Amino acid sequence: AGDAAALLAQAESRISEERRRAAAAEATRDEEQRRAVAAEAKRDEERRRADAAETKQTEASRRAARAEKALATAVDREKAAEAKTNEVIRRAKTAETAAGMAEAAVQAAVRKAERAEAELARAAPAELDTLR
Repeated sequence: AGDAAALLAQAESRISEERRRAAAAEATRDEEQRRAVAAEAKRDEERRRADAAETKQTEASRRAARAEKALATAVDREKAAEAKTNEVIRRAKTAETAAGMAEAAVQAAVRKAERAEAELARAAPAELDTLR
């Protein structure tokens, strides 16, 4: 009977040890499962952040393309404005030249008239008085 009681106590001790090991293994498995769930949540968050970063990059690329197009348009407009300015300057110089030529022609005509008047005055001073 003593051997049987000792065997029973030994069996109960082994059962108790196996239950403790099983509980520890279950706790370990639960912890690993919790870590796996946390790791999956972290991967999901990283994917979400990567998607958000890609969206931002795409939008930045679109903005850069629009800015580049706007810059090209501004450069074209500036060139057109410069061409118009140069045309206005060219026309102003042409008008200035024409005005200078007209002024010179008027001065030449005035000198001619003054010479003619001077000749007339030398030729007939009395007739000049009657013309005035």
